[in-house]
Amino acid sequence: MSESERRILVLGMGKTGFSVARHLSEHDRPFIMADSHPAPPRLELFRETFPGLELHLGVRDASLLSRGSELIVSPGAPPSNPLVRAARSRGLPVYGDVELFARQLPAGKRVAAITGTNGKSTVSSLVASMADCAGRSVMAGGNLGTPALDLLDHQETELYVLELSSFQLETLSSLRPAVSTILNISADHLDRYRSFDQYAQTKRRIHRGSEAVVINREETACMRGLPEGAKTIAYGLDAGQEDDFGLKEAGGETCIVRHEEPWIAQGEISGLPGRTGLLNAQAALAIGLMVDLPRAAMLETLRNFSSLPHRMQVLGHSHGVVWINDSKATNVAATVAALKSLDRPCLWIAGGDGKQADFSPLMPVARERVRAAFFIGADAPSLLAATEGLIAAEVVGGLERAVRRAAELGRPGDCVLLSPACSSLDSYRDYRQRGERFTRLFRELDS
Repeated sequence: MSESERRILVLGMGKTGFSVARHLSEHDRPFIMADSHPAPPRLELFRETFPGLELHLGVRDASLLSRGSELIVSPGAPPSNPLVRAARSRGLPVYGDVELFARQLPAGKRVAAITGTNGKSTVSSLVASMADCAGRSVMAGGNLGTPALDLLDHQETELYVLELSSFQLETLSSLRPAVSTILNISADHLDRYRSFDQYAQTKRRIHRGSEAVVINREETACMRGLPEGAKTIAYGLDAGQEDDFGLKEAGGETCIVRHEEPWIAQGEISGLPGRTGLLNAQAALAIGLMVDLPRAAMLETLRNFSSLPHRMQVLGHSHGVVWINDSKATNVAATVAALKSLDRPCLWIAGGDGKQADFSPLMPVARERVRAAFFIGADAPSLLAATEGLIAAEVVGGLERAVRRAAELGRPGDCVLLSPACSSLDSYRDYRQRGERFTRLFRELDS
């Protein structure tokens, strides 16, 4: 086959694959779509939008590579995918949608790149809201909401805020962020990565070529692999030094400070509760400083910010018990942070697909905060074994039974927390569907 007949091969027909197909089509770049599923959910949308597009469904081998000049992979396709491995072995370029975004990004545009095991959606939303409040033209996306390539439709944009997952960072090399940050790194996706170190190294790819880096000094793993010559600013739970952000008591309240000057009190940012909320607020402030956002706009945003859905989202009260939806907590570290942020006894609902995680880090904080636990999903027995003798816990089957048990045992002053420490894929489409189901069950309690 001649070079002129070869096509870009796009693997994955989900939301990201659709954005890639649209971008390639608009730029008159010939391509072929492939998916490992015989009937991907967006199949009809692809057929309607791109009439005559060559589609290959249920792909399980590398035969298509003979037709391809390069391979663009969706984040869901791991490096172990046979097509990905074969493409690399043949020397074909392999990259993802964010890499394509970086190559197409107009000169002079600024990018704030944000990753972390937990909190990246919250911080990305905060930074975008701060920029908007300051009157800047800003677009946010990537792993959060809008695919990166779709952001390029808005040519007037001054600042792009990209939430990036480790999956997206695997194939990223051309992005040069104005500022980048890794909020935290804890064991996650060990069903995809050989080790925690490999996962952490993938996260650190975000710093390549960064002009400035925001560092969480509470996380040793986040302080490694920093780009030489980049400007840095750190944040954490102590007072900090020089230009760093930190915390200090002032006027009887915990305040976020810089140069020991109080910027905002914890009581003013009710939408970001607990220790994790204070860290996320500091991260957003530091990122905002690095892209020249005014202090007044950033603080106004913090005062008005509400928790994102499924992220420590307070649903309401029932018979004096607070119900909290933290379905986005799909790993152990996220649930540890959630439990630590509580100031009342907890009835804890957890479980799902643990992704081969070690549940033992949950136990010290669970023993302090949890009055009773209800475990659901595939790894409920593993959670029960990990908590044996430490807290009152039971395997209850599904979320419906867990909610009923929590409602039966809840006392005024308690909270019911759905913070699964597991993915939802054993029982639900994603964490959103799980959180929505929990929300509906809560609303039905008093109906």
